[in-house]
Amino acid sequence: MRVTIIILATFIFAVFALAQSPSKAGDEVASTSAILHSGGVSPLNPQDDRILIVLDSEGVFGGNYSSQYEDSFDRINYTDYEVVTSAPDYDEMVNYEFVFWTTFDDWWTNSGFNATNQSDVSAFLDEGDKFFMLMGQDAIYGSGFTAFYTDYLGVDSVTEDVYNNEAYINMSGASGTFCEGISGGFMASILYSANNFYSDDLTPTADAMELFITDENYTTCVAYDSGTFKTSFATTEYGCADGDDLLDDIMLAHLQWFGMSPTIIDSSSVGVVKALFK
Repeated sequence: MRVTIIILATFIFAVFALAQSPSKAGDEVASTSAILHSGGVSPLNPQDDRILIVLDSEGVFGGNYSSQYEDSFDRINYTDYEVVTSAPDYDEMVNYEFVFWTTFDDWWTNSGFNATNQSDVSAFLDEGDKFFMLMGQDAIYGSGFTAFYTDYLGVDSVTEDVYNNEAYINMSGASGTFCEGISGGFMASILYSANNFYSDDLTPTADAMELFITDENYTTCVAYDSGTFKTSFATTEYGCADGDDLLDDIMLAHLQWFGMSPTIIDSSSVGVVKALFK
């Protein structure tokens, strides 16, 4: 779809330019064509998608599937993403730099983040220079506490469901972490269709970090830097943030920690587009 839009835009610009100034249009259209085929980034040739958003709820009720996460990525100018609504495999994920995966409030299928998913994500992260975020208050409930959570998400141990049907949770970024200074409330009904919060208390491994701590002193979110990949795991879903600014702050802090720059628009090529309208 993106390629089709780019080609159509180029055709429209070229036709308009020819109508305005046939002698000049040839040079400008040639310049535009050069941009399109140079492999560089421009308004007519955006970056390849670097982010895969996985909205994965296999339960009978399904997820809310609001545009909560997409809207946040748009607001903070990380717009080079694709969205899927079922679990991707390794061959699909490996084409991306960052995979963001939520299982919403799925618990009834016991398959929200299963052994196959864990194996595929492990292979993806083993590629190196990859980033992964998992949202899932019942991911561990569904799959059991497997080695994946320790080896790839930095969780040493877990106490499940320290919150039981809680509608609202307050959390603060842990001191000394990249989320320090970020705090606010999270409301289950913002994103969940069948349940309130059943968040888990996570104990990080020695080389991982507590990321968010609740008012009741539970650690429901952790982050891990292995040296070759970075991951983050939240059992209190960030998409339930009570306010866009809170969600945006959390997502931006992660993307900056990953070392990912915002979506690039090459201003040097804007002149070519403007020239076509003269």
